[in-house]
This record gives sequence, C-alpha cells and structure tokens, in this order.
Amino acid sequence: MKINTKLVGMALCGALAILALASPAQATTIDFSGAGVADYDVVSQSYGDSAEAGLSYRTLNGGNNWGQTATQSADHVDYWADANYSHDQAIFAAANGNKLELSLQAGAGLHFTSVTFDLGGFNNADKAPALRLYDAGWNEILNNPAFGISGTAAGGLVTLAVNTSALYFQMGDDWNTGVRSVTFQTAGVATTPIPAALPLFASALGVLGFAARRRKPMQA
Repeated sequence: MKINTKLVGMALCGALAILALASPAQATTIDFSGAGVADYDVVSQSYGDSAEAGLSYRTLNGGNNWGQTATQSADHVDYWADANYSHDQAIFAAANGNKLELSLQAGAGLHFTSVTFDLGGFNNADKAPALRLYDAGWNEILNNPAFGISGTAAGGLVTLAVNTSALYFQMGDDWNTGVRSVTFQTAGVATTPIPAALPLFASALGVLGFAARRRKPMQA
C-alpha cells in the first residue's frame, strides 16, 4: 500500500494546529500621562483601548459600596496633570470621599493572565487605600490586602496572576489616591478543547487510510 506522504504531512500540520491551546501571552502597559492636559480633566472612555483590551472608567459612591451592585457617583474619573501622584501622573475618583473604578474587557479571543496596577498618592504622600478586584463573573479575587503606597517615586504595585476575560478594579474612598498605570498580559483562548480535537485528528488519519486503500491496485 502506497501512502501519499504529502497528504500525511498536511494532516499532521492540521492536527497540530487544532491541538494548539493558546497563542503566546503578550504584555501591554497603559500609562495615564496622556489621559488629559490639565488638572481635573475628564478621562475619555476610549483612552487606552486596543485590540488586547478595552478600558472604561467611573466613580462610585463612598462607604461600604463595592462590587457589581456598587452605586455610581459619576460616569468618569479625573486626571491630575502634574507630578504630584508619587512623582507621576494619575487618574482618580471624580469626587473626594468616593471610589475609582477601572474596568478592563479582554479583546476578542483573549483572556487576561496577569495584571499589575501601579498606584500613586497625592501630594507625594504615603497612603493605604482600600482595594477590591473582581473577575468577569464579579467574583472577588482581591480584598483589601495589606498594602501601602509610597509617597516617593516608587508608588505602589499590585500584581496578580488571573484567568478571566474581564477585570474590575475598585479603590477608595480618597481622591488623594490614584492609578498611575496598568499593565496586563493576555493570551489566546482555545477555540477547540483537547477532547474535541483528538477525534478530529483520528478522523484525518482514517481518511488518509481510506484514500490509500482506494489507490491500491485491484487483484485479479
């Protein structure tokens, strides 16, 4: 029985493509140095949007007001234009005593694998804000960690490994705390899970075998 090696190679390449679980992860940093040009500028809802993720912003009422049902105070956050947030620009809640919310939605076919929030304190002062982070289903994955913002240029970093298509970051209740930048890493979501891919691979080999039998010379 003669097997077409070219067909075998094509089938194997196709099978490997089916079995690939995800594309390589890639990191993106959004800093807020370009979010406005003057103090208290409103941050555009399109600022930071890309193929990897869409960002949106709002201000929540203060107090015990967290999570998916948190009530909104304003449909935006503001920008501080000089270097007074731990020696860097930052976005902050639109009213004192309220909370900042930063939402990230992964692009088509992507999910977040890690995220880092770089926070600053005004006026270059040490701060200890309350923090919450939620996943796409509004499940809490971070709740008020023992965390402080340095008033120096170092600011403060919150880094987490995640596995979700959306992230909701809430911080309050002091507008003297802000977000200087956010860095996230995304990876592709597998469109065909392994249990479904294996039968496809077996079917491809079966088709090759059938084709080879059809090409076998008939015996007298």
